[in-house]
Amino acid sequence: MATFVLIHGAWHSGWCWEKVVSPLENLGHKVITVDLPGSTLDDKTPLEEITLKSYTDYVIKIIEEQDEKVILVGHSLGGLIISQTAEYIPDKIKGLVYLTAFILRNGENMNQYTESDKESIASLEFIENGKGVRVQSDKIVEAFYHNCNPEEIKNVIPRLVLQSAQVFVTPLEITEQNYGSIPRVFVKCSQDRGLTVNTQERMLAAMPCQKIYTINTDHSPFYSKPTETVEILNAVVKDFAAVKDFA
Repeated sequence: MATFVLIHGAWHSGWCWEKVVSPLENLGHKVITVDLPGSTLDDKTPLEEITLKSYTDYVIKIIEEQDEKVILVGHSLGGLIISQTAEYIPDKIKGLVYLTAFILRNGENMNQYTESDKESIASLEFIENGKGVRVQSDKIVEAFYHNCNPEEIKNVIPRLVLQSAQVFVTPLEITEQNYGSIPRVFVKCSQDRGLTVNTQERMLAAMPCQKIYTINTDHSPFYSKPTETVEILNAVVKDFAAVKDFA
């Protein structure tokens, strides 16, 4: 059994994992869902105070409270966060799972991929003097949830928050010695219209993983395909246990 720490993507919060938590727990795993700084409607942290470091500091504190190494799962922007966290505390992490997430090389930032993903229909707007970013309201469902139950998504949209823009342009700082010592798995979503398959594959060509899974769904597999998502997360426990002397 394993301890999973689940990191949400931009605009979301820990609630996005609500359909996978109980099934994972029923399999015997411990599951921790993280609400990153500024990610909930009642968290009024100023956008300019929300940085990649504030994210990683928060996640590290949670991980260090655990009695065993964790499997760190990141969705979308969460990929950037799990990579940077792994650099800081590699001895506390059993493995990394990128769920249709940004998996970047040292020195790269998210904007390099969001701006070059010409197939993506997630049209972004920068507001509040450029400090915040959001997805145009008429593009949200098609970009992120087009395979999801429409009634469920009606309850999701009101919970979305403004995202700090500076996180998108902050370069990742990782090394082979720390980050590179941790095994990693990628989960491709083949119908993703937000972070498209071509961009997922372009990142993977530069940052290969020990194993790649595929779910035939949209950018939000935790809602559209929760059973398949749980099956994969359960499977990676054995994947990481089988990795020997990875470097």
